[in-house]
Amino acid sequence: MTGYGVYRGGVKIADVTASDSPSYANSGLATGSYTYTVDAVDGAGNRSAQSAAATAQVTAVADTTAPTTPTGVKASADPRGKDVTVAWGPSTDNIGVTSYRIYRNGTRLADVGGATLTYVDAKLAAGTYRYTVDAADSAGNRSAQSGPSALAAVADEPPILPHFVLVFPTRDFVSASGYTVT
Repeated sequence: MTGYGVYRGGVKIADVTASDSPSYANSGLATGSYTYTVDAVDGAGNRSAQSAAATAQVTAVADTTAPTTPTGVKASADPRGKDVTVAWGPSTDNIGVTSYRIYRNGTRLADVGGATLTYVDAKLAAGTYRYTVDAADSAGNRSAQSGPSALAAVADEPPILPHFVLVFPTRDFVSASGYTVT
C-alpha cells in the first residue's frame, strides 16, 4: 500500500501518502455536515473499496465561553468520621457544563460529571481543609474557582476506652471507669 484517497460526498478531494499515522485536514469549509470516506491504493494503482462513511459537523463559531463559577460551595465534616462532603450550586454555560473540578487547599483533588453537585473527600487526617470548585464545558473552557474557600475541620477522635458504671446502693458507693470527674 502506498497511499490513500480521501473523498467528501463521494468526490475525491485528496491523496495522502502512507505513513504510520496518515491524516488529512479539510479546512475552509462552510457551516454544515460533511460525509467522508477513504480508500487505499497500492503501488500498481489498484484501489480498495471505500471505507464506511464518517460524518463531520462544522459549526460557525468555536465555543470560547467559560461556564459560570459554581456558587454556594459548602464543606462539612462528618462528626463521627474523617470524611468531608463538599456541595455546590450548578454552573451554567452556553453549550452545557460537562464536569466540575474540586480542589483541596489549592491542589486538584477530583473531577466529577456535570450533573454531580457533591463530592466526598474520604479518610482525612485531622486538620482544617479549604475547598474550591470550578466548572468546565465540552470545549475545555473552565470557570474561575469558587471563592472564598469553604472550610471544614476534621477533628482527632478521642481514644476509645471501655466505659462502665457499677452502683452499690447499700454501701453508698459508685465505681466508674473511662469517665472524668469534675
